[in-house]
Amino acid sequence: MDIFYKKVIENFDVLISILSRNNTQSSANLDPSKINISSKAHSDVTNTYFKRMASGELRRVLTQYPTQGYSQDAEMSLDEFEEYFFSITYCDTDDSVKDMEEYIS
Repeated sequence: MDIFYKKVIENFDVLISILSRNNTQSSANLDPSKINISSKAHSDVTNTYFKRMASGELRRVLTQYPTQGYSQDAEMSLDEFEEYFFSITYCDTDDSVKDMEEYIS
């Protein structure tokens, strides 16, 4: 168990996460029984996370950063994937919040 992560989940008010995997297939051949053991070992922290999220005690934001691994999964070059990613997240506009709100409404 990562003690720092446990402290984060139990004590922080806000969790900012950035997904950034170069090898998106690194878990493909893991033994499912070992994954199950790991999940059980982390269940207390996972339960705390979801309880704090549901109560509003813990807020979070999650985003993804374009990497070679994600671009390969999308069957694009890294440059193509970056352009695509930044356009769909409105990061390439002058007022991304306004543009996202217009898209949603």
